[in-house]
Amino acid sequence: MVYRPWTFKVLSLFLTQMKFLNPQFLWAFGVLAIPIIIHLFNFRRFKKVMFPNLRFLEEVQIQNKNKQQLKKWLVLAARLFALSFLVLAFAGPFIPGKDDKAAAAGNLLSVYIDNSFSMNAEGTEGELLEVAKNRARNLVNAYGETDRFQLLSNDFEGRHQRAVSKETFLQWVDELTYSARSRNLSEVFERQKNILQNETNTYTRNLAFQISDFQKSVSDLENIRGDSTIALYFIPLEANSRSNISVDSLWFDTPYIRGGESSILHVLLKNYGSEDLQNSTVTLSVNGVQKGLAALEIGAGLEKVVDIAFTPEKEGWNQVLVQIQDFPIVFDDKLYFSFEVRNSRKVLHIAPDAKPSKEVEAVFKTDPFFLYETASSKQLDYRSFGDYDLILVQELTEMSSGLISELKKYAEEGGSLVLIPAETNPEAMNALASSFGLPLLGNAIAVAGEINAVNTDHPVYKEIIEKMNERMAYPALYRYYPWQTPASGSYENLLSTRQGVPILSLFQKGKGQVYYLSVALSQDWSSLTRHFLFPATLLQAGFRSIPGQSLYYPIGTTMLVPLRKERGTKEDIIEMEGEAGVFIPEIVVRNNSQFLRLDETQQTAGSFWLKKKGEKEQLQSVSLNYDRKESQTEIWKGDELAARMTPGTQVQVIDGNAESLGKTIREMDSGKQLWKLAVFLTLLFIAIEILLLRFLKTA
Repeated sequence: MVYRPWTFKVLSLFLTQMKFLNPQFLWAFGVLAIPIIIHLFNFRRFKKVMFPNLRFLEEVQIQNKNKQQLKKWLVLAARLFALSFLVLAFAGPFIPGKDDKAAAAGNLLSVYIDNSFSMNAEGTEGELLEVAKNRARNLVNAYGETDRFQLLSNDFEGRHQRAVSKETFLQWVDELTYSARSRNLSEVFERQKNILQNETNTYTRNLAFQISDFQKSVSDLENIRGDSTIALYFIPLEANSRSNISVDSLWFDTPYIRGGESSILHVLLKNYGSEDLQNSTVTLSVNGVQKGLAALEIGAGLEKVVDIAFTPEKEGWNQVLVQIQDFPIVFDDKLYFSFEVRNSRKVLHIAPDAKPSKEVEAVFKTDPFFLYETASSKQLDYRSFGDYDLILVQELTEMSSGLISELKKYAEEGGSLVLIPAETNPEAMNALASSFGLPLLGNAIAVAGEINAVNTDHPVYKEIIEKMNERMAYPALYRYYPWQTPASGSYENLLSTRQGVPILSLFQKGKGQVYYLSVALSQDWSSLTRHFLFPATLLQAGFRSIPGQSLYYPIGTTMLVPLRKERGTKEDIIEMEGEAGVFIPEIVVRNNSQFLRLDETQQTAGSFWLKKKGEKEQLQSVSLNYDRKESQTEIWKGDELAARMTPGTQVQVIDGNAESLGKTIREMDSGKQLWKLAVFLTLLFIAIEILLLRFLKTA
């Protein structure tokens, strides 16, 4: 066996794998004959030199001849190597990548550019979105005209779901702008896989690139499932500063707002940066007029709730804007919301022979906010039920099937009911309870106790619980109706005994709510009607009788917005009007209720008026805001990206700030280019030749 050093093995492997972009230049190796001929045939003429003494001439001639021969061979070798590497440089040598055969059949590239609002941050070369677009251009220009390319952004546009030419791809990159949507990276890669796999019959080399700032809030790297047929590359971009203050959310203490009365708005703000925010302000504008101002100071990485007091004056729908001043990320500096001011509530009290309880009548007649009416169960206009915000059904001993059906429909469509059983006959109430799915009432039980368990966590009692103290007497309980059947559905006990006997429970039925009493109002049953809990509960039921509606909705997802619609009115075409113009949303009907269906095409934040087509009357206001997911500025850096991937998933992370990104990608995929090395070696051997001629003396 012949021994070959490891250096020879490496050189042999290097030479056997090396290929050439321009192999026709290899014919130029013929120029190597020129220096060989020059060295073999020395054309210099010999000169005669006269010596007076030839005693040491033979020894000197022998020594000079050996040095001259060595110098000649070294210079010849240097020239041959210099010319050889010069020829190789022009031939374009490279070591092919592992997919070189697939690359010969064509390349299909899927390039995702993150165009979410977080890419508005400034990097060393400008806004990150513009940097990402430049990286995509560099990347694509490194490939051939016959390759195909697919652009993907957060919008998932229909035209981007196919492969196109380089020219079309670059045009689409130029047109790319910021999007209100944010996508998880796993969702992006699944879309890339679908498109790449559909093109496999033609292009056998599939490459997927993701250019992003890789925010932690959307970079669900552990959910990315790799594919052996697709090479995945991450190109991270990093901003100079990740500071950001966000108006995160807001809320009122109560679901109702009364005109002319002061309201407190709670605004949650978050500081995602590493620096404290000082001497800033939060402003509140109602219907375009500034109504509130609050000082703002937040420590780095902290959040703070700021309270703003204001007095709404306009009855009906109001459009409100809360905003701060913060740069460079500004999409979350504004939060739009809408609320309705109603200066009255309509209450219908159904009682035997239109003779309501004096205690109930006193509660609603003392507050001008309530428009209180009474009616007999035998003289009802069912069509008018939709005009009332709250209906009380008190101690009816009989109910017709028509009344039961209409009350059920009223609650399911968003009405509020208070059900009070009769003293002697719970059967009529059980018939109504059965249709609602409420517990049936059994025979009355006599006790001697107290209604001493108040659900202080429920919003009904949050506003009044401060009036209660440990020394205050609770309502006495003498008799009650036990639940004969178990409760079903969503409900909460508001008042009960320490032993768990329910006295007043709140059930959610459809879009409405039902307050269900287990006692009659007579003093023989309890002293509840003489306790402040009784009027407080009825007033809260009246205030909260209008179905709650979200103050605002997020953009970027498909959502259904409840549409206020009077009972019995026909379904009209609805228009949404805002600063960006007018458009007609889709109307969806579910369970006899109308909803506006807003999908991902809605991109503009703001408050919009809903109107009937062709009319000016403002029916309702809907506010839309950008999703705050992009407000979180924490990112995964290059060395962290690959580490968080599921084991076995192949991914390469490339420096997003590299000036020659396209060439870097090309070399990683198609092979290592060696022409620069050949040029360097050419210059090296020319330098060696010069040094040999100048410093190697032969005499």
